[in-house]
Amino acid sequence: MAYIPSTLNETILKALMSHGEFSFEESTIRELLKEASDEGMLIFSTEGKNYTFAHDRIRQASLEFAAEQDQDELLLHISQVLLDFARGPEMEWCLYVAVDLLNSLPPDKTNCADLIKLNVRVSKIARSRGSIGKENELLHKALKCLESSGIMWKEYGLTLEIYNSVIVSEHSLGSYDIAKEAIDKVIKNAKTRNDKLQAYVYQMLCKGEETSDFSQGAEDGVRTLNLYGFDIPTTITNTYMVKEGMKLKMALRSRSYSCLIELPLKDKPIFWLIYQVQRYATFSSKGKLATILAWKAIRCAIKQGMGRHLPIIMVGLAKSLADQGNVRTAQEIGNVSLALAEKIHEDTEVCASARSMAYAAITQLRSFRTFVEPILQCHKDLKLVGAYADAVLGSGLIYFQTFLAAGLELDPLLESKLLHIEELCRNIGRLGFLTTFQVSRQFSLNLRIRTENPTEFQGEAFREEEALSKMNSKARKMALRDSSSFRLQLSFVFWNE
Repeated sequence: MAYIPSTLNETILKALMSHGEFSFEESTIRELLKEASDEGMLIFSTEGKNYTFAHDRIRQASLEFAAEQDQDELLLHISQVLLDFARGPEMEWCLYVAVDLLNSLPPDKTNCADLIKLNVRVSKIARSRGSIGKENELLHKALKCLESSGIMWKEYGLTLEIYNSVIVSEHSLGSYDIAKEAIDKVIKNAKTRNDKLQAYVYQMLCKGEETSDFSQGAEDGVRTLNLYGFDIPTTITNTYMVKEGMKLKMALRSRSYSCLIELPLKDKPIFWLIYQVQRYATFSSKGKLATILAWKAIRCAIKQGMGRHLPIIMVGLAKSLADQGNVRTAQEIGNVSLALAEKIHEDTEVCASARSMAYAAITQLRSFRTFVEPILQCHKDLKLVGAYADAVLGSGLIYFQTFLAAGLELDPLLESKLLHIEELCRNIGRLGFLTTFQVSRQFSLNLRIRTENPTEFQGEAFREEEALSKMNSKARKMALRDSSSFRLQLSFVFWNE
């Protein structure tokens, strides 16, 4: 019990206390547990019908006693028993405890191949539960086992899978230097361009998030896409736009965008790269490039089947059209994006991201209030599955701005949640999101609290002059874009005062 943080029932205790021909009956175990409970060493939970240590010092004393025995054999036995019981979500804790115990043993005491696979398996469970730190720890344990066993890159598929997972994990934690080390190893050792694709994507993301130079990030992304045959020029001319538009019409065969709903779903990671490049193009006001990327993604989907990120890419196209005033086509594409998102409903992260962005794109022909709750639910879904930080923050921002557009007033409960989100932005280095949340919150406060100059952002949420003075030129440009947009809205509201 000292090695297991969870409470134990009698069935698991019986298995743990059985070794070879030696075993206890459950009645004997109950008597021993009751005796320990009467002496104040254990506490019985009437709700769970389980026993646990009365104090951590009793657990520690038990650990010290166990350390005097043949500890390695004991840990191997405990791990094997727990792995046998690890069936179903309610027993996942057995996997966590078993893998930690096995990782604590010397390499010669474990089967490295099995331990590597167990670390990878439990790391996936940890990520699905939003425990990125635990996932990262287990992945590095798996890498250590690979290295000590001498099978690094000899087991090509397994090594590639682990390194790709490390890249994603380190990026999620903001450890860009460690992520770049893993990226370099994948690019150096991967055998095909498709095997290098994820490394290329995160190479662009790490660089973009360290420098906030989204324009350069978009250019780097285009160069990577060209390695995969996309043939996108450095400068997007009007002539090129017309040609690509005609190619799209020919691919659609004069049908509406709704024909895309029938496309088969395929495993096409290239759509993930297209989405990230499109995102950087949007951030850096490269509207033509963002549109071209969406057109090429649609043509690629018609030929080869849709990747999971096609709905989000199409939402980017819908937003671009809405900004240009082509609201009806934007509405059509937004509705198609929602239908496509339902085809990937089991991928909660991508589906919820696509839905939240699609709702934001199609609100111009519907009431904003209609979409407040659906967008909030998307944001909650993304948080629940431990989604990529930008997806969580982006959906939260879409919700707040839709909330304001619906004419709802900022209340203390929502404001406290926004403060938590702003603190999260600071902690993980998402300063662009931080500024946008602060400006949006100050906009709401300016509407609620009358001041002599309501179009100035000089309040408790955001002090514009002070904040801009601390930013580099690129960040300052983006912050001014956001604050100027809100300033125009305030000018319209208070034009007669």
